[in-house]
Amino acid sequence: MVLATALWNTYQHDNSFDLVHQHLLQHRAECLNVVFLCLIDFKDNEQAKEFLLTCLEGGDDELLFKAGITIGMWAYTGMPALRENNLLEMLKIENRDMPTFKLAIEQLKRIFKSKKNIV
Repeated sequence: MVLATALWNTYQHDNSFDLVHQHLLQHRAECLNVVFLCLIDFKDNEQAKEFLLTCLEGGDDELLFKAGITIGMWAYTGMPALRENNLLEMLKIENRDMPTFKLAIEQLKRIFKSKKNIV
């Protein structure tokens, strides 16, 4: 996974996210924390964004929690728009049953689609 992240950071290698994701699928118990740690570097990778959205919209509490942390890291490492409008708070796992959670996901999708939000 370190190699996949290095390939992404150095060359924006197309298959980098796939390598990290496949490792998660095959070895989740052993590598969950490392996968999400690696994803911090993937803030401008469209597949990583889609994966985090899937985690937020899915029923797996562990993935939802980890996705929220990763998005929080993205907010402070190059995507300042994620810090606006109380988005990070609304995306917390304890708020997932609140009506604002779905609104926050829609806001997140708009931010992800907007290239100007990456510094």
